[in-house]
Amino acid sequence: MTYFNRSSWGQQLLQIPYITARFGRHCLLNHRLLQLGRAVATARRLDDIPIIDPRYGRGATRSWLSEADSLTTEGWPPPSTTPSSASSPDYGVPNATSITSTTSWPLVEPEDSYAALALKATVMGFIIMAALFGNLLVIVSVMRHRKLRVITNYFVVSLALADMLVAIWAMCFNLSVETTGRWLFGYFMCDVWNSLDVYFSTVSILHLCCISVDRYYAIVQPLDYPLIMTQRKLVIMLAVVWCSPALVSFLPIFMGWYTTQEHLEYRKLHPDLCEFLVNKPYAVISSSVSFWVPGVIMIFMYYRIYIEADRQERMLYR
Repeated sequence: MTYFNRSSWGQQLLQIPYITARFGRHCLLNHRLLQLGRAVATARRLDDIPIIDPRYGRGATRSWLSEADSLTTEGWPPPSTTPSSASSPDYGVPNATSITSTTSWPLVEPEDSYAALALKATVMGFIIMAALFGNLLVIVSVMRHRKLRVITNYFVVSLALADMLVAIWAMCFNLSVETTGRWLFGYFMCDVWNSLDVYFSTVSILHLCCISVDRYYAIVQPLDYPLIMTQRKLVIMLAVVWCSPALVSFLPIFMGWYTTQEHLEYRKLHPDLCEFLVNKPYAVISSSVSFWVPGVIMIFMYYRIYIEADRQERMLYR
């Protein structure tokens, strides 16, 4: 005769709800995994639809599948999401309803609208053309009129030529960066652009310094001016003005002295970026040669010109 253990039967009967609940959770998990797979397959069929992603520059595209792939490759299960209803429990699997209906794939609008971009390109293009034709007009005027061919105007012509080159080599590249949002010409041309920008800007400032020195001798020492400012000294000054800026532009930039080694490695890994990041020694030397020293000389020269002009005016009215 077989005897049944009432306590063991009772324990097994009490475990039936827990077994049923575990089986139900297992089925629900498989059902939601199946819906997630269908959502991923739907996203793969939409893989050819581009969207704008600012991380890769204006106009670049990435796949619709980027976030869906991140769900399947960057660890499983993903962080739990808020269920669509209070009665729907969360077992670490994203709610299928939120994936298929409530989750929207991000469509990022461009940073600048087409109208603003066109306006920016138009304004910059107008500035470039004005710089080109304005300086060209100065050169043509001096060349066509013999009375304008004096020593001072040769400095002005040389300055106009430097400003034209700034418009061509510096501002045109800057226009492409502002309109596209990225550097399009590679690692080497980035160094060329930075070098030409620093070079021609320094040449322009040194021309202004030479003009102030020329005006100082013409006003303070008018009788000795033809003996001081000769054609030979004019050629020497222009040669120094055009050659010396290369020492603070092409040489340190192409040798890599202007920045840190980390920045050079970063630029090699990102050729679509062209950032002119300088270290402290180069910043001090370059700013001194390109701005501070010529600026101090110009201030001193024009101050002396003002003092001399004021003295001559007072002498006339005695």
